[in-house]
Amino acid sequence: MGRPVALRLLRALALALGLAGALFCAPAARADEVHLVDGTVLRGDVVEGTDPEGPLVVAVEREGQRALVEVPRAEVRRVRRLSDVEERLLARASEALLAARPTQAVAFLEQLVARRPTDPTAHRELGFALLMAGELQQALAPLEEACALDPIDVDARLLLAQAYERAARPGDAIEAYRRAVRAGPRHVRAWRALARLLLRRGAQGDREEALDALRRASAEDPLDEATALAWAAALLPDRRAEARAVLRAFVGRAPTSPAAARALAKLEAMDGRAAEARALLAPALAREDLPLSLRERLRAEDALYAWLAADRATPSPEGTDAAALADPDRLAAAERRLAWQLELLPDEGRLHLALARVLLRAGRVAAARAELERAALAGPPPVAEDALLLQEAALALERAALVPNAPRDLLGPKPSVARTARLAALLPWRAEAHTAHGAALEREGHFAAAAEAYRTGAARVPEPAARERLAGLAARAAAEAARKRRNEGT
Repeated sequence: MGRPVALRLLRALALALGLAGALFCAPAARADEVHLVDGTVLRGDVVEGTDPEGPLVVAVEREGQRALVEVPRAEVRRVRRLSDVEERLLARASEALLAARPTQAVAFLEQLVARRPTDPTAHRELGFALLMAGELQQALAPLEEACALDPIDVDARLLLAQAYERAARPGDAIEAYRRAVRAGPRHVRAWRALARLLLRRGAQGDREEALDALRRASAEDPLDEATALAWAAALLPDRRAEARAVLRAFVGRAPTSPAAARALAKLEAMDGRAAEARALLAPALAREDLPLSLRERLRAEDALYAWLAADRATPSPEGTDAAALADPDRLAAAERRLAWQLELLPDEGRLHLALARVLLRAGRVAAARAELERAALAGPPPVAEDALLLQEAALALERAALVPNAPRDLLGPKPSVARTARLAALLPWRAEAHTAHGAALEREGHFAAAAEAYRTGAARVPEPAARERLAGLAARAAAEAARKRRNEGT
């Protein structure tokens, strides 16, 4: 494994544990470590500064040059010096982790801990390596010891909190996160993790403590989108005005942030302000660096809000009318769009009906029937009526697919003109719908209207053979209409 790949692997493993980056890095030449109270670590040689009142002077490497850094004593938490043997053990452990051999790293670090039993960093790194090796229970002891030896080592406390959480010890994890944020209040991820566990536990006072944690996290990093989203979610559903204020403040600071804009747009649309929701999405949609999948989703939400702002003037939002979507790729895109829109409006019967029509056109009749049931339940009444009509037609299509030579009548042998007219409007790509409509008109003696219905069908159905059959039916009905007119004139 190449070195850059190994480094990326280690960082990914560390991120899986919730850290901002790997605790280990491949050590350079032997160096002292000066740990500062803000969590920073300077690596170099302590060359002077023995005066307890004066600054600590550290020689560090910067861009290939040796530089001296003066550190005020009040900012120094501790100085860690390694022997050559200990430095080699640490280097080998780091190399083993970079090579994805955590068990080997554990062996080296156990030797380091044996040599330096009071070194909190050695215990912390052993705990980290054990976590990487999947030894969750064994990792707890060295991490607990690291925290006991250095109570303000934020990395150790975060690792311990995450280990408790993975070990299904939420109470211990909450307390560990509390101590981590007290040790290093700038760790925004720790504040968020504490809030998440408190909200999950839901004991008395937990929600308010979680909200305070999220407020503090936002104060530390006002541009952290994950914090704003978590804070707003914790306020919902009963404190919507506060959630809106949180999101509005964040979007004001970062107007092109897609997730926050979408969350705020959803709240605005839920309160009847669909035009405002669209305006919130516009800056994010204008970004050129959006992933294609996210852009597609934003466009779906924008289309939904445009539809709502127009008071649902069309049967469904733009790009979701099955009658205009013969291409399989466009049908699949419409299905995705409607599924996303239904996440925002799960009780909107028109969207369920639109999705059912897309599925019917794609030939997925069973899935369409499930959506038709949802549309019938959600309403309103005209949508429910259309859904029930399509349910009957879908059942006939399923029966025809299973039973050889089954009748192709979608609504039974003699449906009414009104029902067949509506069926032809809902399924304009199905020749059977137009055939049923024309036949119903012929039974009523409306041959000219029947001829027009057949011609309309011939123009709308995609299959050449079906178009030819409908054109023949139209010619026959037109001839019958002409004969009827002649007979009426004699």
